[in-house]
Amino acid sequence: MAVCGARGMGSVVLMSRRLSSARRTLNHTLAVATLAIVAAASKPAAAAPFARLEGETLVLGNDRLTRTYALTARGLEHVELTDSVSSRTHPAGDGLPLFGEGYLPLRHAFASRTLAADSIRPERLVAELDFVYPDLTLRREFELTAHTPAVRQTWWIKIHSDADLARVATLPQAALPLDRLPLHAPHWRVHSVEFFDRTDERDNLTRHESRLAFNQAETLRGNLFWIEPLAGGPGVFWLKEAPAAESQLAHPGHDFTFARDHAAVVGPGLPFGELEPGRWYRGYGVVTGVYPGGHDALRLALRTYQKTLRRYLPDRDAMLMMNTWGDRNRDARINDAFLRAEVDAATRLGLSHFQIDDGWQQGLSQNSAKRAGRKWAAWEAADWQPHAERLPDGLGPIARYAAERDMALGLWFNPTRADSYATWERDAAIVLDLHRRYDMRYFKIDGMELPDKAADDRFRRFCEHLLEASRGDIVLHLDATAGQRLGYHYLTHLGVTFLQNRYTDWANYYPHATLRNLWMLAHYVPPERLQIEFLNLWRNAAAYRADDPLAPARIPFDYAFAITLVAQPLAWFEATGLPEEAFAIAPLVRLYRELQPQIHAGHLLPIGDEPDGHRWTGFQSILDDSSGFILVLRENHPADTHTVSTLLPAGCSLELSPVWPAGPVRLGRVGSDRTLEFRLPAPFSFELLRYRVVEPSGAAASPPAP
Repeated sequence: MAVCGARGMGSVVLMSRRLSSARRTLNHTLAVATLAIVAAASKPAAAAPFARLEGETLVLGNDRLTRTYALTARGLEHVELTDSVSSRTHPAGDGLPLFGEGYLPLRHAFASRTLAADSIRPERLVAELDFVYPDLTLRREFELTAHTPAVRQTWWIKIHSDADLARVATLPQAALPLDRLPLHAPHWRVHSVEFFDRTDERDNLTRHESRLAFNQAETLRGNLFWIEPLAGGPGVFWLKEAPAAESQLAHPGHDFTFARDHAAVVGPGLPFGELEPGRWYRGYGVVTGVYPGGHDALRLALRTYQKTLRRYLPDRDAMLMMNTWGDRNRDARINDAFLRAEVDAATRLGLSHFQIDDGWQQGLSQNSAKRAGRKWAAWEAADWQPHAERLPDGLGPIARYAAERDMALGLWFNPTRADSYATWERDAAIVLDLHRRYDMRYFKIDGMELPDKAADDRFRRFCEHLLEASRGDIVLHLDATAGQRLGYHYLTHLGVTFLQNRYTDWANYYPHATLRNLWMLAHYVPPERLQIEFLNLWRNAAAYRADDPLAPARIPFDYAFAITLVAQPLAWFEATGLPEEAFAIAPLVRLYRELQPQIHAGHLLPIGDEPDGHRWTGFQSILDDSSGFILVLRENHPADTHTVSTLLPAGCSLELSPVWPAGPVRLGRVGSDRTLEFRLPAPFSFELLRYRVVEPSGAAASPPAP
């Protein structure tokens, strides 16, 4: 994003000891740069990512950072991390190896290759460094993409033989750092974010902690960690690519350990005693990244990396989906006539996708409205035929009917988890047959339980096989509502997250709570990867207190829809059950359909205050250094005019073009505290705008930062 005014630039170097040579003492220097917030589209010309083994030195990098390691008799040891934004030198580190103490490798092997872009991932460099130990081989798989201030590494393990298993099984997970970095300054502030799924049970999905580093090591739980020197300046972040802490395999009780002189991410998620000798197993990964300092820069650096994990293809990934389960009739109404009526109503509403949830299939689940429903953990192949009574002519007629109305169709599927997904290949074949026979692209995957490494490994292979065999055409909606599942940062290339079940029947749906969940997660999780629901607000008004100002029946329907705009909107209702007045949002839905790919193309981050039903809040989509979208929402707040914190440059002038509601172009000026004033006429109202940064009077805008 453009900055109004001058700014400085430099480069950062984090250095430890190169163990193959004598200890070197480095001077402490710091060049403090003015932060320039950068959109993903503001990319400089750059060299391609590289990985090379130079004697006993491994060097990895791209245009944003370089990571150097030494290969010593004790294994892989960190040497330096270099970032191009700020400058600093550091004393030698502690020289500890990046694998267990006392484990000495026999030999190593290195290879690298460039993988071409496909429908799931952009072009990237993958480097593999294998260390062969007496009883196992450890592979560190490094991955880099251009313009990304982070390097990813993932563990792979192969135990050599049955005889080796007993010794390997004793390796403590807490002593096996996924990454370890010696620290150069004596005083650090340490941050962590722990994430929570199992959303049927909870409604607070993140927990942030902030601490000061001490001489004695401390521990934290979570998937995201970042550190900054107390004196200010550049920071380092780590993203542990694993399920939520409570769902990780072989979890050592914490994920991060730190003191004044080091930081480490631990817990590779490899319960060694469960591994079958002779086979490769993938462990958890860790992303190590750099940023100039400050929370905004952290979030932008993290989001830049996250955008590389799954390509956003509008024809495939722009979805306004309806799923009828939210009205709690479950599968009781499923038949051909009902599904056709739902397609018609969804089309009238302006939606693009319709997913048939549990109940289309012959084998009825334990959630069925029919007492005969018993299936859940185990299914037969015959269970996944269309239900003979409900859909006597199969899925063909409704698939053709939807296609004729330009409505994409999807299905619910629950793979057999018995015996740790032993039948994953059969289940993948069933899904692929449905995909090819009916042009079904969208599958909600439910019922997951990943309590052991076999389940984790086979479920991953099930999903990846679907993507590979369909050449990325299949989109998986991975349920996060219950069980030991993937969370928000593990295997995120597989699809999008179905976040939560909420129902007016049980009075557990509140628009402000849904908005808060999205707003809190969107700091650290791309919202375009989250399905966020809006419900039929007219149902079950009597289930809420008459004096509840935040009850769904008091909320305008267009506002409930607007909450979902930066995510993947999910119409969680039967459209045939809506009152006539609900269809008044169709023009907004159709307009958003046109804009959704543009909004999702940006770095989408929260702005304003944390929602609680009584705030001004919103989101900003940063398209490039001078333009984007702003969605501002006024909850049940008394003021018609309010200043909202943004990610815009302080002091800049803006051209604001209202998209919805339509209105004349107006000018605005960002305050010195980076706030912008908005006016909304009533509680529970919103405005979607395009913005463009224009030159401030008397000064030219700075060029975009790298």
